[in-house]
Amino acid sequence: MVKTDRNRKIIEAAREHQVVLVKNHEDNNIILRYCAIDVGDSPESNSRIFLSEDSEYQLRKRPIQYLESFIKDYRGMELDSLLLRDPRELITSRGCVVLSNLNGSRLDTSSCCKQRDVAMNNAGMQFTYVGIEDLNGMEGDSTPYLMSRLRSESKYHSRLVASVDPKEYHCFAPVTDHYFDEQGDVIEERLGETLYVISVQGECFANTDLFLLAVDACQVYSDVKRWAMTFTYIE
Repeated sequence: MVKTDRNRKIIEAAREHQVVLVKNHEDNNIILRYCAIDVGDSPESNSRIFLSEDSEYQLRKRPIQYLESFIKDYRGMELDSLLLRDPRELITSRGCVVLSNLNGSRLDTSSCCKQRDVAMNNAGMQFTYVGIEDLNGMEGDSTPYLMSRLRSESKYHSRLVASVDPKEYHCFAPVTDHYFDEQGDVIEERLGETLYVISVQGECFANTDLFLLAVDACQVYSDVKRWAMTFTYIE
């Protein structure tokens, strides 16, 4: 992994916040994997990365090469605390990568599939980390549902990091609008600024007037400190 200032900012943001959105970039897939490794020394950590269509294609067409690439990213992270077993662990029959740390923590991958399947395949889960390679490709309120799975007993706080094209539709659009002006240009001084975000009936709101109205309209979310998650956006 190229240790650029941008990459460092993303890693540090994931360590500090519960939800981090990053603009689409060729390094993002590796960064999302690193964020999983960053919590891997806790036995209770459970991480899942939702693959983009391109990653799914590479996994189906060249499974061994994809797995070797996946493992190579980990081998280059210089994290001695993560002791992976044999690199042949596993591409399962479902076409997913499954990696187990000797200390008991786990990382696997999943498809950015339909909303119904996301709910079915992640029911009851307790994630320390959720990575999403293509937030724009997530259907319906799949991502807000995954936010409700961020409830791990790991020593690390649970977090979600997602790669996004901010100019295309995504569920956090009402939140990320804060970082852009009316012409759609990023407001540099707002990058990395912390907001608080909640999900109400599948829609995400930030700490704006709209956010407060959403809280007032839904009694179960009246305790903002309990339900709000820290959020930031990085170019």
